[in-house]
Amino acid sequence: MVEAKAATRADQNGRGSALSLIKSIGRRIASRRIVGIPASYLLKGIGATRLGRRVSDLCGYVPRIVPIVIDGGNHRRKFWMNRGEQGQMDQGSATVWLRGWKGFERPLPDLFAACAEDAQVIFDIGANAGFYSLVAATVSKSAIIHAFEPFPVAQERMKANLKLNGMEQRIRICTKALSDQGGTSKLFVPAKAHTLLETSCSLSADFRSEHSDVLDVQVATLDQYVDENGLKRLDLIKLDVESQEHRVLAGAAKALGTLRPVILLEVLLAADHSALEEARRRHEYCSIQMKPDALLAVERVEFNQAAKNQILCPREKVKELAEKARGLGIALRGVGGGDDLGAGA
Repeated sequence: MVEAKAATRADQNGRGSALSLIKSIGRRIASRRIVGIPASYLLKGIGATRLGRRVSDLCGYVPRIVPIVIDGGNHRRKFWMNRGEQGQMDQGSATVWLRGWKGFERPLPDLFAACAEDAQVIFDIGANAGFYSLVAATVSKSAIIHAFEPFPVAQERMKANLKLNGMEQRIRICTKALSDQGGTSKLFVPAKAHTLLETSCSLSADFRSEHSDVLDVQVATLDQYVDENGLKRLDLIKLDVESQEHRVLAGAAKALGTLRPVILLEVLLAADHSALEEARRRHEYCSIQMKPDALLAVERVEFNQAAKNQILCPREKVKELAEKARGLGIALRGVGGGDDLGAGA
């Protein structure tokens, strides 16, 4: 009996070693582009999408034009983005190609798409190459998106992406940065430490320790822009300006008080949390943290390593937001409890 068990274990170990060897050989073969590229398309074509992504990752391949399939809630729509040249690859489109729609900043893209679906005026502040602007324009056929991006390299990539999708009229690019006052300011471009299109330019010299360039850019407040363009509504804001979110909100006091947009924003460790909290309290917004599988309503704005993407929602719109989240299979829960706030809001 002992000898039989030992033989069985030896046989299992042998099979395991053989399988590991086969996998290792397969990975080496797939890592060669001449094999991996056609194999990734073939696998995706027959429905083995996850394996196709794995092969793309192994051979380091992202196509020149990346299809972005919005796959959440009621959406199954598509737009396209330019990958970019060597050393300037777009992070969003490359991640979606290699990890899938759910693999990029989850659940922010799904929730943003759900909120954009019935919005009419949307601000994408810190638009970079236009990923979220294109999401909004794809899920809503009537919304006008204002995309704010002061970094010239990202502006040019966004223009190319809008042309690729025929969205030049729906998405309006503003080359000014938004802050708490108008005029001019310095835009600090971080020293290059990766092969991606830069996404960390900031009006704060302290956001990165080293800079490759410092640019003079035009600056406006959100309220000035709204008034100058005669906007009577503002439904949704995506705000990602590398620690300067509080300054954008300081320059948006009128809009927050009267137009009441829902704000999806990044809250980094370097952000001014007390200033963000003061804006939330003054304008009677609720603070909600986004985790991959849940939204958590919290008492105040604060940094959370596991939920850098957060929401400032007008109190009167929390129920509506909860319903949108529930449609995505995401519950909105309260401070310290498991109750779904949307059910009783």
